[in-house]
Amino acid sequence: MNKTKQHLKRLLMLLIGISSLSIVAYDFNQVHTPLGHSGGGIEKKLVISTDTNNDIVTGSLVRFTVLDDQQQIVKGAKILVNNTVVSNPWVATSGTVDIKAIKEGYLPSEDLQLYILSETYAIGSLH
Repeated sequence: MNKTKQHLKRLLMLLIGISSLSIVAYDFNQVHTPLGHSGGGIEKKLVISTDTNNDIVTGSLVRFTVLDDQQQIVKGAKILVNNTVVSNPWVATSGTVDIKAIKEGYLPSEDLQLYILSETYAIGSLH
């Protein structure tokens, strides 16, 4: 019976040792990503703006600037107008449009809503 207790003690100590090593090994195998980068940290958010504060008329070229939330220019972001990818600059169509910037590794921008004036309304309003 004494030998059985000794074997059980050894087996218990062996299991404790193995589980301790596996916990340490698990922690060392984790990939630690600094904050602010993709893959688990806080992602930067995109901010979109237009190049004009004036009325935008149908057929006008509208240029967009995409920045991150730290005011750094973000190249390669996709511009969506009413959830359709468009070029930058974009040829304005009439009506109300929702514009958003997206890029992998960034949180999408808030929607920018623009009301595009029709050419006849804009010309008529000048009188």
